[in-house]
Amino acid sequence: MILFNFSGFKKRWPDIGVEKPQELPDSDATAPKPELQDLHSIQNSQWALHSRYALNRTFSDPVERFKIGENLYRRADQSDINLCLHIGFRNANNWANLFESFKSLKIRDKKLVIGEFGIAFLLVDQAYKSASISNDKVFWFMPNDTFLCTDSNERNQSEFVKDLIQNLKIPFSNLQIDDVECVILKVLLLFSPSFPRHPKIQESSGIVQKFMTHLMSYSVEKCPENGEVRFGEIILVLGSIRCAVKSFYNQTRKTGNFEIHNFDNFLRNCFLT
Repeated sequence: MILFNFSGFKKRWPDIGVEKPQELPDSDATAPKPELQDLHSIQNSQWALHSRYALNRTFSDPVERFKIGENLYRRADQSDINLCLHIGFRNANNWANLFESFKSLKIRDKKLVIGEFGIAFLLVDQAYKSASISNDKVFWFMPNDTFLCTDSNERNQSEFVKDLIQNLKIPFSNLQIDDVECVILKVLLLFSPSFPRHPKIQESSGIVQKFMTHLMSYSVEKCPENGEVRFGEIILVLGSIRCAVKSFYNQTRKTGNFEIHNFDNFLRNCFLT
């Protein structure tokens, strides 16, 4: 087993574990770009809110409960999927608005960005959570501690979940992608999109280069023996996340829980068309 030493990295960013995010000035002046530790703090706050959603969930049908360790999990129903998509889009929008170059976009352009980034953002959170809870190839966990399963009666959904597990959960588990790397992945997904009609966000190349450097430094710090190889493998995960976003949109055109007509007006307005 490889033991990772984070001490050097933590010294460079001593506040990375602080949960209260740094407040950015709300004025006509150009706001400073959020740093890695600011974004990490906000992610901590968002994940804490996810935990509160999980604590408030109810178990109406005992047959659907599943126990891992000391925790109980329930199969996700339509309301859980709706809730988790709401969480993902709202969290992604709040996150993106920390960057002045996104915040200054026109409303239509923001919608085009969030239509892709909102799903990618949620998939990062879910992949990390799923890999953290178990290393099986059956369960995909949602922010409110419900799960999607490969044994779904809906064949379309079952195949979708299998793909998520194979292409995201397993790589997150094998590479031991952690919370800091989730932050970096989200930034890279925001500023290096794949959607062809995606508007150009100013300063994208500089931000991408900066967080690529963060990722390389952190990967080498975390795994000195093969940090550069690991860095390359994490970059490949970015491509898998983008493919999963496309798979999600394909799923909204199929019969089942993800069919677009099952979602409310807020979510349908968020989706790319």
